[in-house]
This record gives sequence, C-alpha cells and structure tokens, in this order.
Amino acid sequence: MNVIRIYAAARAKYIPSGKVNTRIHFFEAKKSRISNKENWKMYCNEDIDYDEVNGTHFSIFDPENVQELAKKIGNKLE
Repeated sequence: MNVIRIYAAARAKYIPSGKVNTRIHFFEAKKSRISNKENWKMYCNEDIDYDEVNGTHFSIFDPENVQELAKKIGNKLE
C-alpha cells in the first residue's frame, strides 16, 4: 500500500521541535500487533492517560468500534 509507505517515510523524517506541555489521552486499539504507547512519553511533559478500545489501528473507526471510542473520548472531555 502506497499510503502506508508514504506515511512511514514522512514519520521517519519528522523531528519534533520540543515537547508539548499538555496532558495526552492515548487510545490504543486492543488488537494492534505493536504497542508504541510508551514512545509518547518523549513528546510531552505532562502525564499520559492510556485507554484501550476495540479493533485494530485501522478499524477503530469502523461502525462496530466507533461507538466505544466516542464514549471514551466523551468521558475524557467531561
């Protein structure tokens, strides 16, 4: 898939200019083969809230998974 190759190349070249000073809410797909949630610690100075949602990285927005994701995002916004 060209889209995945393009994304991977862009990600490999990106160098952040610093850390963000805000809390991060990280939603990880339960069926993801690779967990990179710990990597996010190097991009922020605040705590990170971790939450799992059904699906894979590519299917969390599919109809059978998106309701759970929306509910969890809504809970974080309250």
